Amino acid sequence: MADELTCTQCSQPLCALDEQLVLCTPTNDTYCTPCPPSLLPNEEFYAAGTCLTRCVQGYARNTNADMTCESCLSLTCPTGQDLSSLCQAPQERLQLPLCLPCQEIAAPLNMPSSGRVFVPGPGCKTTCAPAWMKASDVNLTCVPCDTSGCPLGYLGYCAGGSLQCTACRWPLDKTQTFAGPGNCSLVCAFPYVSRFTVPFICELPPAQQEAAAVAATSPTSSPAIWGVDLSAIQKNLTTNSTAASNYDNSTASSPDNQAANFPLRLLPHS
Repeated sequence: MADELTCTQCSQPLCALDEQLVLCTPTNDTYCTPCPPSLLPNEEFYAAGTCLTRCVQGYARNTNADMTCESCLSLTCPTGQDLSSLCQAPQERLQLPLCLPCQEIAAPLNMPSSGRVFVPGPGCKTTCAPAWMKASDVNLTCVPCDTSGCPLGYLGYCAGGSLQCTACRWPLDKTQTFAGPGNCSLVCAFPYVSRFTVPFICELPPAQQEAAAVAATSPTSSPAIWGVDLSAIQKNLTTNSTAASNYDNSTASSPDNQAANFPLRLLPHS
């Protein structure tokens, strides 16, 4: 008599990521078998018991070529567009991301506006346009470049959204000055006026030039020197001895009379 066949329920083993689940048959129970060792670079198994593969984080499947995994960091978009994803989430790795126009999503500075332009290259970052500068470190809006913030003797210009100041390279003489803060253009200093533009020459106005010429050619006059004329006093004493002997001492002691009795005159000098 033949042996009686008995049936039992198939087992439910837990396979690893790199194992394939083989379902039971009427004669064999369920079991796990290793997946073929055919993973491509930057590829991984992601569903236990299925041998299904996907690209690792940061890579996506290039469905237009040989189904290899390509780095999303190597992808670039035209200026004003950005990648639809960075290939981080599992569903973002099934195919390469697309380049989409930049959208304003709760970030107004990600869109061009007056004085703002997209930064060249991938991404939707913006910066101040040439000849524009940030209004402040807090207010990131852009305003026309204002070079008056540079000191006198420095050239001002805007680059990268901020004001830059560099020292002017040419020296000045007393007839010249800079046109203003942030400007290396030269103008004549007061009271000089420009008579020629090339080369830049500053001169005194004609009337002041004539006055200076007259002062330079006229003889130098020395200041007057006043003193006591002793010769007059000696002559007076010689010719008027009687009057001198009767001179009233009390009267002579008067300061006013003493000053009157000493004649003054302009003394000669070289």
